[in-house]
Formats: sequence, C-alpha cells, structure tokens
Amino acid sequence: MPVQHAGVRGPLDRRRRGACGYIIRAEGHTLYFAGDTGYFSGFADIGRRFAPDLAFLPIAGYQPAPFRREHLSPLDALYAFQDLGARVLVPIAHGSFELGYEPIGEPLEWLRALGRERNLGSALTILDHGQTCLLR
Repeated sequence: MPVQHAGVRGPLDRRRRGACGYIIRAEGHTLYFAGDTGYFSGFADIGRRFAPDLAFLPIAGYQPAPFRREHLSPLDALYAFQDLGARVLVPIAHGSFELGYEPIGEPLEWLRALGRERNLGSALTILDHGQTCLLR
C-alpha cells in the first residue's frame, strides 16, 4: 500500500528506497499495517478500497515539525484511523528508541490523552513491548 515516506535513512542518504504499508487478509478480517508514513490523503482511499478492521499506525518521530511529512504524530494517527474507518487502532513504532526529538514516552501519553478525550475505549488497543492480545 502507498505511504508518505521517501525511505531515506539519514540526512546524507540520497537513495530513495521508498516505503510501503501492507494489507493483510486472514479468516475474514482485514488488517492494515502502515509502516513508516506521514499523514496523507491515501488513508481515505485505502479505507474505501479495503475497509480494514484493524489499523497498525506509527505514532512517533514527529518532532521537529518537518518530520511530520514522513511520520505520524498521535493526532495524525487518529485522523488516519478515522479516514481508514477501522474498528481498532494499535499504535506502533514508539517507545523503543528515539525516532525524533520528542521525549520517548510522549507519543503514548499524548495518544492515551486523545483516546480519553474522544472516548475511544476498546477502539484503542495499546500493547506493551512483547505483549500479545486476542481481538475478536
């Protein structure tokens, strides 16, 4: 699936490898794994075409502001989640190492606050490192 990310690795890397997301269909369910991406209009198209039940969206690496061209903030991830029309959001790519200049715990704190404000309840599924869950 398309994403908004050039795939470069560092300021001197000029090889544009590209990046991509994935649609996974199994046992009557559709999952969308965004990988590395900024917010873009393609989320709405992916939602219309594939109607994912579950969306794995990155939420870190958004500071300084220009990084948001290729990385979702927690707020951007919620906009993408809405555009996709998915039932469950699982945040990814946060808390393991610093991707941007925001404090390492900030993305998850911000997403939890947004989840409370918007009454997302079980639509927001946050997993600890190594944790698994069964979604029905």
